[in-house]
Parts: sequence; C-alpha cells; structure tokens
Amino acid sequence: MDRYILDDGRFDGVMEILHVDPETLDVVVETIADAEPVIESNKNRKNHSFGFARNAAIRPIAELDLGTVTRWLSEGVDIFDRNCDKDIRRKLKEEPVFSVAPNRTASGIIISGDR
Repeated sequence: MDRYILDDGRFDGVMEILHVDPETLDVVVETIADAEPVIESNKNRKNHSFGFARNAAIRPIAELDLGTVTRWLSEGVDIFDRNCDKDIRRKLKEEPVFSVAPNRTASGIIISGDR
C-alpha cells in the first residue's frame, strides 16, 4: 500500500494518513488523535461545575476527542443519533475517562476537534 500524509496534525492534534492499494485502488483514511488532553480536561470537569449546577437540566455529560468519535462510529455508536443513547451510556461506562458527569443520561457531549 502507498501511504500519503494528508494532515500532519500540527494544528489540531489529529493526523490523517491516506493508504492506497495500487493494484485494486482501494483507499483507506487512517485518523490518529491523541486523547490525553481531553482526558485531562475531563478530570478537571469532574471536580468543578464550570457554571453548571450539579442538578441542572442541561449539563455536559462527556467530552470526546475526534478520534474517539470516529472509533465509536466504526463500532456502531453514533453520538449524533438519539436512538443510540443506550449505546452511548454503555461506551461511557466502558471508557469512563470521557465522562464528565457520571450517571447523567441527557445529551450534552462535547466534541473536541481543536485539541
């Protein structure tokens, strides 16, 4: 496979690499993102309300990096689809580092594509 760097990630932390099979012309775009800044931010959010009351009706429940959103989509969990609420809750229990308000079930996921 031939490999081409589409985005080196220097501006947003998300690297994109294009893989092309010269024989079949199959194309795969690989996305690599560092989730560590989001995980650190989530640790801080769990300890501070950031202007939201703990019992507020609207409050962020998770912050995800773009790489995690893409991975979850490939696993069948679409955070943009209301019908996936159960799957989203399951994934947040499996990967609690992305949850900022455990046990909350309202929409309020922040996607951090600029980290």
